[in-house]
Amino acid sequence: MTICSAGHSGLYYPQDPSSLASEAAPMERIECRFPKALLLPHAAWSHCLPLLHHGLAHTRGLEAPLIVLLAPYHGVGKNLPVMVPKSDALAVGNTTIPFATDVRAHLASRFPLTVSDTPFEDESSWELLMPLIASYHPDVPILPILSSELTGEHRLLYASLLAQIHSLWPSALYIVTSNANEPLPSPKAEADAIAFRTSLTAPVTGGHAPLSACNQSALAALARQQWAGDARWRIIAQMCERVIYDEIPSSLDIEERHVWHITALLEES
Repeated sequence: MTICSAGHSGLYYPQDPSSLASEAAPMERIECRFPKALLLPHAAWSHCLPLLHHGLAHTRGLEAPLIVLLAPYHGVGKNLPVMVPKSDALAVGNTTIPFATDVRAHLASRFPLTVSDTPFEDESSWELLMPLIASYHPDVPILPILSSELTGEHRLLYASLLAQIHSLWPSALYIVTSNANEPLPSPKAEADAIAFRTSLTAPVTGGHAPLSACNQSALAALARQQWAGDARWRIIAQMCERVIYDEIPSSLDIEERHVWHITALLEES
């Protein structure tokens, strides 16, 4: 077994194993209808940990055989092949989190994927979620998938890849991570965050209205899935500058650039 080491611990989440275990300890389950997918933000735990726990608590106890983590690749380049890790597991603190190597092998034999650890070493958005996901779903293999900004046939290929996963693992849980806007000053940040939220709850979900949110490729691929049907994202919570808001205001009385974080659930109708 090939194991890759976490490269962003101590920067976005605790490096000390005891602190990591304490902050990643799961909350009690929050009752909901059967979740098809979960939207989580990505940022240093100090900025959004309550939202991450609140979202994952809705999936606690779910007997999923597989978790598919759809994360953005913030590196240079667009329309790059979808990326999966070459290693078999991730070592974080005292824990080894297994990747879904059988799913990876199946997909790599049918789709033009990049199978490499390099983009995963460079990208933090997926890694900072792994200890939390593993805490709520111990021993469930996770397949992290990275995608750049995709258009046209590349987006259709991504949607086909997810459809293939569902055909063989219909009970898989999809976790997609995106922030509602890139770092922007007020009121531009709020305008983009409101547009992102609107796009999630509109009849056609993902990839249409947002102005600066990342990972639109994954949201668009999920929106194309037949199993998603007419399901809508239900907003669970939204947060900015460590404050949880009931609604996104038109502007915040702060001068610096800031990011809005949203957690949402795509439930079985």
